[in-house]
Amino acid sequence: MKSTLSAATAVHLTKMRLSHLADELAEDAADAVDTSDYFAGGPGSADVTLAESRMLDAVTTHVETRGTGQLEGVTLVSVDSADGSTARVTVAIVVYPLFGIEALMPFADGITVTATGESRAF
Repeated sequence: MKSTLSAATAVHLTKMRLSHLADELAEDAADAVDTSDYFAGGPGSADVTLAESRMLDAVTTHVETRGTGQLEGVTLVSVDSADGSTARVTVAIVVYPLFGIEALMPFADGITVTATGESRAF
């Protein structure tokens, strides 16, 4: 029973770390404002437009310079903005729980954990 609990805890902790990473990446992506559109609005204009290519570049730069922490094997699922002002980043990782426990054998191929972070550009 303790081994099953340990395996579940390991998956949960990985999910929490992945969520934190997704939030960090979304924050960087939200800073990727299309400045030419932003400043073209003139004084008093609060319109912010996120460029998907700039968001992807910001996320890639974050991973290259800061890494992914203890999350080896993280994959970038998507970087997008549904409304042009909110960056949404989804990442995934396959977690392999502790084995040797018969109850966990259905998960021998691993458990795919995904997390999505969102951050609004201002």
